[in-house]
Amino acid sequence: MKKFFGKYKKTAVILLCCILLFGCFSACTGNRVKIKIGTGSEQGSYYSYATNLAMITKDDADMKVMATAGSAANVRLLQKGFVDAAIVQNDILYSASEGSGIFDDSDFETPLNFSAVSGLYTECIQVVVLKDSDINSIDDLAGKKVSVGEAESGVIQNAEQILNLYGITFQDIESYNLSFELSSDALKNEEIDAFFITAGAPTQAINDLAKEMPIRILSFSDSEIERIRNRYPFYFSVTIPAETYEGMKEDVQTIGVRAVLVVSNKMKKETVKILTEKVLMYSSELTSYSVTDEVFVVSDVRDAVSFIPIAFHPGAVEYYNSQGLSVEENEEINGVFVFGSQDE
Repeated sequence: MKKFFGKYKKTAVILLCCILLFGCFSACTGNRVKIKIGTGSEQGSYYSYATNLAMITKDDADMKVMATAGSAANVRLLQKGFVDAAIVQNDILYSASEGSGIFDDSDFETPLNFSAVSGLYTECIQVVVLKDSDINSIDDLAGKKVSVGEAESGVIQNAEQILNLYGITFQDIESYNLSFELSSDALKNEEIDAFFITAGAPTQAINDLAKEMPIRILSFSDSEIERIRNRYPFYFSVTIPAETYEGMKEDVQTIGVRAVLVVSNKMKKETVKILTEKVLMYSSELTSYSVTDEVFVVSDVRDAVSFIPIAFHPGAVEYYNSQGLSVEENEEINGVFVFGSQDE
């Protein structure tokens, strides 16, 4: 027996080391939560932000960034359990919580299966035209070819609401449901006259277009912004600084919404607390490739919970409480957290 073990001692040691190494690796990787996060177009701010978030949280979570049609699609994906987290506009969250607007249909049921984590940054509504275009205001869009955003995006709801305030419906324009990049290409090729984008500024699709040809972004007057906010209080006034895009010599006054990180109600409390902390701790790094102007970035806890129309996940609540801030907790969550993605 002693000879037998002596003969295979080296092999046994090697096998033991391999087993221990595999066990350590499994322990290190197996504890990382798998999170599917819904974003938007690959050239949009959501996708860029989530990619950065995946890098910053890589020690705590295995985050898979998924391109989607945008905010409204993300809400539906969350409700059905196809994603575990998403970035959604605050106005879309309001509509979802009320079962109104784009969610006024029999296929969408409340209560919501997800909760808020944090506001991330301001998204600017940008209406883009060629520099020499005769379009100078929203009124001038009547009868024009306009991309109003992809179906199931937040952009399409923003476009519809703004147009309606000027007495314009989608029937009064030749509307197209194009992504950010396809909208940019279509304007460049003069296949459309204008397009709507709701995203952090600068937006890559607009940035790339501005480098190729002269463009303008429509500005809203003070009275126009007041009229919009009186009807839709979730909008707020924002200014896109001059030089944000190449050839942009003056500030652009427009309206904005808040991009919000939301997560499934099934996500573990501890995981959400970590996400909340890292979103606030690394706010500048997370937005470095999606929002370059610091004025648009959420950087403190009070700003993080502003303009959010739904309740917060208990994990986020615990983090905010630790910072001396009280927020509304989602009471639909019964305290049982069983987390798991639909597939790998």
